[in-house]
Amino acid sequence: VGFAKVVVAAGEPITAAGYAAPQSEVEVEIDDAESGRVAADASGRYSISASTTALALNEHSLRARQRTAEGRTSDFSVTRIFKIVPSVAMKADFNRDTMIDITDWSIFLSRWQSAEAESRQSIDLNEDGSSNIEDFSVFLNVIRTQRTR
Repeated sequence: VGFAKVVVAAGEPITAAGYAAPQSEVEVEIDDAESGRVAADASGRYSISASTTALALNEHSLRARQRTAEGRTSDFSVTRIFKIVPSVAMKADFNRDTMIDITDWSIFLSRWQSAEAESRQSIDLNEDGSSNIEDFSVFLNVIRTQRTR
């Protein structure tokens, strides 16, 4: 089982994909509760998007198993971990490494002092149309929130 993204914003679906026996049914569980079923194609490939709206911010587990046309059920796959973060945290991860840290802080400050409007607009974390001290405050809050998880 693999993910399109291992970190998703709150409310954004998590998309998992993998391979199973061709034409088998694949059952996906999130946090040990069934979250959906999908059929593998003729080559065995499957992809499924599962809702995260009822899940809390933090790490969650996902695993899958297959049921063949003959009714045989496999063991579950290795459990994979994904993380749900506030949507503003996704925007504050400027280098897209799934962590908000000193590197993102450096990028924020570099864009803050930039003369280019597009660069400054990219740090408008509260989406009010301007890059100002409020965005700085949002960024600091995101870093603090990420460190307490």
